[in-house]
Amino acid sequence: MDRRYAKIQMDAIWSEKAKFQFWFLVEMTVLEARIRLGHIKIENGLALIEQAKRMVQIDAGAINEYESKVSKHDVVAFLHHVSPQIPEELRPYLHQLMTSYDVHDPAFFAFQLRQSVILIREQFVSLMDVLKRRAREFKKTLQMGRTHLVHAEYTTFGLTLAKWYEEAKQYLQTLDDLIEKVAVAKFSGAVGNYTLPPIVEKEACRLLNVRHVVATQIITRSIVAHYVSDLVIVAGFMNKIADDLRKLTATECCEVQEYFKPGQKGSSAMPHKRNPISLENIGGQYRSIIGLPITAFLNQETDFERDLRNSSAERNTIADVSHLTLYIVVRLTNVIDKMYVYPKNMLRNAALSHGLVFSQLVQSTLADKGQIPREDAHQLVYDIAQHCIEENCDFFTELKANDKVMAVLDEVELKAMFNPWAQLPYLDEQFESIFDEVA
Repeated sequence: MDRRYAKIQMDAIWSEKAKFQFWFLVEMTVLEARIRLGHIKIENGLALIEQAKRMVQIDAGAINEYESKVSKHDVVAFLHHVSPQIPEELRPYLHQLMTSYDVHDPAFFAFQLRQSVILIREQFVSLMDVLKRRAREFKKTLQMGRTHLVHAEYTTFGLTLAKWYEEAKQYLQTLDDLIEKVAVAKFSGAVGNYTLPPIVEKEACRLLNVRHVVATQIITRSIVAHYVSDLVIVAGFMNKIADDLRKLTATECCEVQEYFKPGQKGSSAMPHKRNPISLENIGGQYRSIIGLPITAFLNQETDFERDLRNSSAERNTIADVSHLTLYIVVRLTNVIDKMYVYPKNMLRNAALSHGLVFSQLVQSTLADKGQIPREDAHQLVYDIAQHCIEENCDFFTELKANDKVMAVLDEVELKAMFNPWAQLPYLDEQFESIFDEVA
């Protein structure tokens, strides 16, 4: 992964050094559990555990070099590195009766996956806060609502943002559920038959504040499949927002633009350019992760108690989906927080369809007041509307000139229908519902 898309906060979870630090914490947790249960009799055992945590210095480069040149096994290299650094009294019990994935999986699930989701969730809440603030700011900024990219009826830009906020609530719940889902561990040995007593697993999981799960040598990768697919789903929601905003930056539309810092340039050739670079970066990184759930789904398959296919695949996918989901939410938050919004351009664009967006109310009023079958009223208004599109003429003028229309409606009634706010009768109620407060 290109380092420009990495965030320091996520590096603190997925760097090689962080991985080995989490492995060490897991090893110390198992020792602590065994000491607390009385399975290991060491004087001042818990104090020695704390001493070990202060003493051990992780050198990821040294561990990886030993693995590469000597052990050809990462956990063996890790143990070779940390064992000489811990108090002598603890060394006989380090990794005793444990297999590699009694270290890897608890660190992977309880620390790396869980902390990653917590970090993404924190930033997602910031995104929601920005959506709420800017929704209120533009609550009464009229904008054309579009269906199939075609003018439909009026909305407001604030309501658009508010609806994104409302949709974000379900993805916040997705992240909350995911934190609970990945908070698991196991210490059940080489094939899951417990070389250490099950009580040690329960106590270690209590200390880690996670659930213990039934496992073979590895924890079921269905949880990892949920992790990857849930993050991609959340990223897909943010990509949808980014893509809508990106379309609004087109010159012909220009309803919003990304903020450009002083000195920032959009093109080496054309000085006028202010391109939606952040929004396009979001779309590009979403493309980078959208296929990763397939790998995670395939990783659910393992031969009997364990094989290595999931391990090598996860090295190339899990950190990436974590980094890039965080990148997407941070980048989108910054865009919405600072973006330029052009209400005058929104009104200009709305006027391009010459009042055609009021066709629904005209049709329904003709049918109701004139007691005309709905399909006949629809056809009448449809014919006039299509003429306006083809001849680029004004909808109100053409309606007023139509004898069938004016036989039912007078000019005052007709004009009253061409009011954008009549299409937004429940704006306040919608804001109150979405934000759970009086607007």
